[in-house]
Amino acid sequence: MRSELRFAAFIAYSPRGQSKTSIRSQQICYGIKTDGPSAEKGVSMISYAVRRLVENAPPEVLKILRKDSVLVPIPRHAPFAPGTEAKTLWVAREICGTLVRAGLAARVLPCLRRDTAVTKSAGADHRPPPETHRRSFRVTREIGESPERIVLVDDVVTRGSTFMGAAWALDAAFPGAQIDAFALVRTKGLIPDVDQVLEPVTGKIFMRTPTACDREP
Repeated sequence: MRSELRFAAFIAYSPRGQSKTSIRSQQICYGIKTDGPSAEKGVSMISYAVRRLVENAPPEVLKILRKDSVLVPIPRHAPFAPGTEAKTLWVAREICGTLVRAGLAARVLPCLRRDTAVTKSAGADHRPPPETHRRSFRVTREIGESPERIVLVDDVVTRGSTFMGAAWALDAAFPGAQIDAFALVRTKGLIPDVDQVLEPVTGKIFMRTPTACDREP
């Protein structure tokens, strides 16, 4: 299985910082996770963040978010209860739809599903390793469906284990497809504060040990 995955992210987030900028990053991250209101009246935080992405994204980020890409949203940490999916906010899918409407991708393909729940990453002492994520996923696909360029999409990337496990699952289902990853927010937990919130980057997620991922930058 692959040991590296290319990714892009847009917003820098400090989970514990106390500076004005860090606190703002926490508010934005929470707003994205709940798709709450933005500072602009009548505009949700996801829509506002994607619009700022269109205005500020450097060419390196747009090499991943290409107009011919198919976006696959990362599932929530647990399966949907029967009959609740249409009524439940799936943040990654909402981000995907907003990116497509902004002209940054071709379409959304929600083909990745959770068959079993995993520990919720936010606030967990021990995050699930990539293999645990891979085993929890199921890929649903239509006959003849074979996208050439796939971008996995999530709200937040920390070390990248969820992305890596998802890429392994899609590698098996769509052999030969180019798979990258995009998150609106990247966690910068190893520094006390962030200097700016809008900080688009590209980098890689890689296997630091046989069971753990890390990320550059």
